[in-house]
Amino acid sequence: MKNFSRVSSFIFYFFLFLSSPQILADESIKELVELNCVGCHLDPNLKAPSLQAMSWATSEELLYVMNDGKMKTQSSRLTEEQKKLIAGYISSSVEDIQVKKCKSDIKKTDILGRNIWGSWGVDYTNKRNQTSSSINSNNINSLKLRWALNVQGYESRSPPVVIGSLLIIGTSRGFVYALNRETGCSYWRYRAEGRTRNSPLINSDDLTLYIVDQSLVVHSVNLLNGRLNWKSQIDKEDFQIITGSPVLHGEKLIIPISSVETAVAVDPFYECCKSSGAVIALNRKNGEVIWYHRVLDEAKLVGKHFLTRVEKFAPAGASVWGTPAIDDEGKKVFFGTAQSTQSPASEFSDAIVALDMDNGRRIWSHQTVPNDAHNVACEIPFNPNCPDQDGPDLDFGAAVIYLKTKQGEEMILAGQKSGWVYAFNPENGKKIWSKRVGRGGKLGGVHWGMALKDNTLFVPISDRTIPSDKGLYGKDPSPGIYALDIKTGDLVWSSPLEDDCKDRGKRKLIGEADCFSGFSAPISISNDLLFAGALDGRFFAYSVKNGERVWEFDTLRDFAEINAPSRSSFDYRPASGGSIDAAGPVILDNWVFTNSGFGGHNQIPGNVLLAFSLE
Repeated sequence: MKNFSRVSSFIFYFFLFLSSPQILADESIKELVELNCVGCHLDPNLKAPSLQAMSWATSEELLYVMNDGKMKTQSSRLTEEQKKLIAGYISSSVEDIQVKKCKSDIKKTDILGRNIWGSWGVDYTNKRNQTSSSINSNNINSLKLRWALNVQGYESRSPPVVIGSLLIIGTSRGFVYALNRETGCSYWRYRAEGRTRNSPLINSDDLTLYIVDQSLVVHSVNLLNGRLNWKSQIDKEDFQIITGSPVLHGEKLIIPISSVETAVAVDPFYECCKSSGAVIALNRKNGEVIWYHRVLDEAKLVGKHFLTRVEKFAPAGASVWGTPAIDDEGKKVFFGTAQSTQSPASEFSDAIVALDMDNGRRIWSHQTVPNDAHNVACEIPFNPNCPDQDGPDLDFGAAVIYLKTKQGEEMILAGQKSGWVYAFNPENGKKIWSKRVGRGGKLGGVHWGMALKDNTLFVPISDRTIPSDKGLYGKDPSPGIYALDIKTGDLVWSSPLEDDCKDRGKRKLIGEADCFSGFSAPISISNDLLFAGALDGRFFAYSVKNGERVWEFDTLRDFAEINAPSRSSFDYRPASGGSIDAAGPVILDNWVFTNSGFGGHNQIPGNVLLAFSLE
């Protein structure tokens, strides 16, 4: 019976991708959606957002996904009119909501010489430890919600950057807002070519903001007024996007590049796979390319599937999902790579890589999981695009941390989806120590980022289980926060996260999304506190000394947002929290900001940025 089910699944997907526009021409809009969308978006193994979650997106966003995003290949047999019909049917969200304008413009005195959280990891070492904060365990109970911003869409995953009283945040609709951190009013708004799903970058020396959108267009914008200085289109391969955030070092703007080809491969007629992860250095003053490092060599034909005769190409994959870290004195760039997407797997996938800052050449690479070739086709039984090796999909998706101690010791700290945490020698890539903290899995282990304070590394563990993970690991899931001694990797303390989902139940507002426990998003440090957002929507503060939970806020609700429309709209989606994933807390002075809402992987969608401050 099980084999019959697997065969039936493959037959369904086979004919799903075989369907042509001519066959669909006379079908109703509902039937168009059922034939082209339902099969994948109701399958939890495929890690796709549910149709209910996608309804939070505008039709413009959905068209972008079909024409230029993950669904480009799957939508290639549809006409433009059919795509518009599908987007309009699924979407139930208004195209734009204005943020209230501030009464006066931002001034240089509001920025110059002020404290800053100006990049994804606070600085280019990715420690995520804010030393310019007044929030601590003595005053944490006076931390209160001040305002909520509706960023629209079904996910809030672009973390803000803050300098002085100015906060910058991007949205999935391509709008980048400059807000007053005290009130949330808008100084200016900038429209990028593509969606933004990462952190912008502030250069406080010349008051410049850098934005890299999902179309890999780099924008240099005046921080005071939002006017464009220059923009540059990165020469990209098919299906390349940006997920990690840019970092700045001297004259170089360092940009990580990932790929959604792993999802495209679900089409059994797609020639999988050819794209590669990359890191690129641009001149920050004009956007000219200084160097380009492609992680993998150009893909070559490695065979054909015996049934479909579709050609296979390798090496491919090794996306750079995380934000690179920089060794200033040693002039090195460090980053982790994802799995290969076709067999044979490359030696540079599931690896930590060091590049020469001056020329982008690889200095060393250390692979921890060999033979890991996997793509989303492997989640569909008998899909010919699944690599022969069908690996466990254990990326280094989290940003690495570069550390130099007061004693002059250096190390690279890296967490993996396998649940293992590593320390490497930055000079040669040799392993110093390793520690298994979580069970691991495709959505498990360390997902997006850790934090470092003094001699302690703080590790968030997701360990979310999906059906295809079951039976792969001889260890129970262990979601929670863990503290490790950086010298040895020994456990200092652990704070497991209880599964609260049974009591919380499913949220009626968003339909069929599920509740999961665990920490997937990056974490951040403020003095003797650690802030962490969970997949179930709860936002916590922990003591860095012993892991005691000292503060909690439930984001899984609606909020009175500062940018509600002046008149009621049937299509209007209120500001709502959901799963906290991909984006970590941002801290400055007496303020903490967190995104809430992530509709991917069948998690709880949402669309809000929450601002907290001390009373």
